[in-house]
Amino acid sequence: MPQMKISKILSPWFFNYSSSWKAIQVVILLPLITLCCTITDSLQAQNVEHETELNLERNEWISQTVSKLEAIDPELITSSVNLLTRPDDGEFYNTIDLTKDSLIKLPSGDWIYVIIHSGHDNKLIGDLSIARDQSGQVYFNQGHVCGEIRYKAHTQSPITSSEEFFLHLKDSSDKLSWKKLDHDELISAGHTHD
Repeated sequence: MPQMKISKILSPWFFNYSSSWKAIQVVILLPLITLCCTITDSLQAQNVEHETELNLERNEWISQTVSKLEAIDPELITSSVNLLTRPDDGEFYNTIDLTKDSLIKLPSGDWIYVIIHSGHDNKLIGDLSIARDQSGQVYFNQGHVCGEIRYKAHTQSPITSSEEFFLHLKDSSDKLSWKKLDHDELISAGHTHD
């Protein structure tokens, strides 16, 4: 805490007493201030350790998930989820609810495979959806996953391609967009929900 702030805090009662009373107050306050600074430093050190642990666990999960996505062959997956599109006041409302890892087939023939993780299952990994499209591009979204996640968008025309999907759809709770996977950016974000 800067010296000026301490004097402002102490000035109403500290500077109005005799010098012997001031000495007693200093003897009491100085150890308390030192203790507060020590506790703050300790908490900051614990936070750094937690961030390192979070990044390692998150990094491992992301690497494993990207490997799974690279191995996906949509021809071998028997079930898929459809993006629902309906007219809505001159626009189109596009929505999809995911409760598990899913293959999404789009009208253009494009496909997307999404793997979701809830921060309720592991706070060190946090809420995270990672997806791969038919071209092999990987995307991520850090919207809140709580049993399921809903992505939605209002657009001028129905979403038919993976490019449009990742450009327009956002998660319904946090309104977060999909982003191309930049591994370093994702690791450092460490986004979690309680």
